[in-house]
Amino acid sequence: MAKKRAPKKRADKKRGRPTLYSDALAATICKRLAKGDSLRRICQTPGMPHVDTVMGWLFDTHPKDDPRTEFSLRYAHARKAQAELYADDIIEIADDEKDDDVGDLAMSSARLARHRLRIDARKWIVSRLLPRYADKIVHEGGEKPIPIKLEGRQLARGIALILNRADPKKGKE
Repeated sequence: MAKKRAPKKRADKKRGRPTLYSDALAATICKRLAKGDSLRRICQTPGMPHVDTVMGWLFDTHPKDDPRTEFSLRYAHARKAQAELYADDIIEIADDEKDDDVGDLAMSSARLARHRLRIDARKWIVSRLLPRYADKIVHEGGEKPIPIKLEGRQLARGIALILNRADPKKGKE
């Protein structure tokens, strides 16, 4: 009878494709983001990783000693810088007086619509990335709103009343 061989012990080798990540590549991506480029545009540049790869660097779990763990922090700083740049862009686009006195009315209308779209897109991004620029929600109720505390039974009655108003037929069954 043949002797069974013991399985070979594998050395702790990393499996899979080697990562494209490097500090220089991460710095380039973050620098271009901060200057206003979109992540898709950056990733379409030759020599850059695919956008899915960059998203993996951001959202996948990496070991503590992996340099990709710091990437999400660098990326967040770059996005904040990008939002600040967009806030400046909004003012520049709105203040642009080039070709205001010259030209066709239809062309001016199209140009105005394009500027409005550019401003609105930047306002939306800035309000999401920098909450201090977001629209404020105003609560009614004066300077000192009175908190309402309901006990369990009162809360249940209120819910039943609302449901009954929504569908009066169910309350009579």
